[in-house]
Amino acid sequence: MATPQLEIDFIDQHFAALMNRLAEVPSPELELAAKLVSNFRARGDICVPLRM
Repeated sequence: MATPQLEIDFIDQHFAALMNRLAEVPSPELELAAKLVSNFRARGDICVPLRM
């Protein structure tokens, strides 16, 4: 199976930055997870595949 290409949009970046600011312990992992959730949600997916 081919790995899908992700294009992180403006809104994904800002959502991730907001989540990192609101977090008690900000981290790059949280920021990446927030970008992925935002991106997948915008495409109509409610789940992020953990293995791509």
